[in-house]
Amino acid sequence: MNITLKRCLSIYNLIPALVAGLLVSCGNNDPEPKAATPIISSITPDAGAAGMEVTIVGMNFSNNLSNNKVYFNGVEAMVTAATADNLVAIVPGNASPGPISVKVKNSDNAISPESFRYYDIALALEALVDGKNQVKLWRNNVVDDITDGSVSISCTSIAISGTDTYITGNTSNGPVYWKNKELNELSPGITGATHAIAIHEGDIYVAGNSGSNSYAAYWKNGALTYLNEEADGYASNIAFAGPDVYFSGSVSDGSKYVPRYWKNGIENPLAIDDEAFAEDIKTNGDDVYVLAFAVGSAPIFSIKYWKNGVIKNVSGSNQAQAYSMDIAGTDIYVAGYEKISGTFFPRFWKNEVVQEGPFNAGTPGFIRKIVVINEDIIMTGYLNIENHLIPFYSVNNTLQTLNDQPDTNVKGMAISQ
Repeated sequence: MNITLKRCLSIYNLIPALVAGLLVSCGNNDPEPKAATPIISSITPDAGAAGMEVTIVGMNFSNNLSNNKVYFNGVEAMVTAATADNLVAIVPGNASPGPISVKVKNSDNAISPESFRYYDIALALEALVDGKNQVKLWRNNVVDDITDGSVSISCTSIAISGTDTYITGNTSNGPVYWKNKELNELSPGITGATHAIAIHEGDIYVAGNSGSNSYAAYWKNGALTYLNEEADGYASNIAFAGPDVYFSGSVSDGSKYVPRYWKNGIENPLAIDDEAFAEDIKTNGDDVYVLAFAVGSAPIFSIKYWKNGVIKNVSGSNQAQAYSMDIAGTDIYVAGYEKISGTFFPRFWKNEVVQEGPFNAGTPGFIRKIVVINEDIIMTGYLNIENHLIPFYSVNNTLQTLNDQPDTNVKGMAISQ
């Protein structure tokens, strides 16, 4: 057989294999069948912040974890559990309020029937590291070191303005605040301390005390103003109502500290027989509320607030202190702790009635801050778990502990929507 004929027969014999290969190749490129569109019937909880778990109930999800994609208003979340009718996802950082959507492989998107109320929460943390206090910022489930821990530095409060965070603190050189990680000294060389910070119409307000006699004072964009130069005292917090600026605080009358507030620098004493330390101030229309804890004989500490100068008792017969309040419509919320049988427990009160909250009944701790937005109750503080201070934040009945930040105190909370 000549060479030409052999080559022709070889090519002829290859044709069936080539055809078979082409058929297999074509079969592999066939599109997968379209999956049934998932349906979302409910999301629980329907409000929260970064790091919290959300359960999505519906149908036509995939049992294969990686086939499910969950988005919080367009920001992808981590899916940690999946069945055909149930997904669990972790709220991502840097999300925003809006619907939750689910996409299963080869399916159309499903949109939740209600929006998820997402809160951008920032916490000022004071961690005990190698015997020194170190300032940290927690925001959207990310922790940043504000100080390096080489010396002990405390923090007192936090505010948010857009993407910027402001934290007040106290160093060996006097009162300070950090804008993001940039240190700003307040009256360097003058004795003083910070208690609160707020941003209003672009201006930076810091409340505290200053001077060798520790007078109640505040700083506006770094400029120091004394609220009372006749007796020891302090300004504890800040509120705004239109053009008016309010400060809460206490001043010594020579034998004890008595509470008051200042409106545009004008001092307004608040009547009480016992010594009392004002901690917070809120406005609601024309109404002014000032929160304080009083020092008496029985119980030693009790919680009071004044509405337009009229005093109300919050706590009962147990020792209690409060650090924060908020007003939502006609409801007054107060948060702090209650001491029972020698142990401090986190407590908050609504209209002078103690509430259960999201805490285990036997877990000690206290609430540093309470904020009510859209009827959602948002709180932060710490819990004492196995003799370690563990920071927490909560939205309604959902509690989130920062277990990776042990021996850490929460000194402030700010929220952006």
